[in-house]
Amino acid sequence: MLDEPVTNAVVRNNTIQFTETATSGKGISVSSGTGHSLENNVIHFMATQAGTSDNLCYGLPSSPTDAVTSVDYNICQIPSGAHWTSAPDAGALSLDAWQRLSSMDKHSRMLDPMFSDSTTCTPAAGSPLVNAGDATDSPSVDINGRIRDSQPDIGALEQ
Repeated sequence: MLDEPVTNAVVRNNTIQFTETATSGKGISVSSGTGHSLENNVIHFMATQAGTSDNLCYGLPSSPTDAVTSVDYNICQIPSGAHWTSAPDAGALSLDAWQRLSSMDKHSRMLDPMFSDSTTCTPAAGSPLVNAGDATDSPSVDINGRIRDSQPDIGALEQ
């Protein structure tokens, strides 16, 4: 059986966390297709140093700006020595380099999401996730069924 590439996939309002022992990983991996959207996601690596094969917020295919058409309002904390994204024809990129190359992720930031509890990934008071998401096409409720307000939080949980 042959899997056909997916087009126009939407990855929105997710919370992805890697433990201290994760030596490498990709928060979101896009390997094929076109027209994908990555918005309002939080990716958190608890490790302090990058692993041997890098820790990435996103893993993207060749021609990444064809694969993804909308990428913004994401918060990612990566270990020292890691990269925001990587693509075969672009190499490893910092957030600044990715923003210049793609003109995407204009509101995305690389910083600590400040969870009040690392097990539930609930945003703490003062978290940069709170009221920082894009309301356009945001789900009306969070993963626990809590109603999102008019300025939604980034990630799976509304504070």
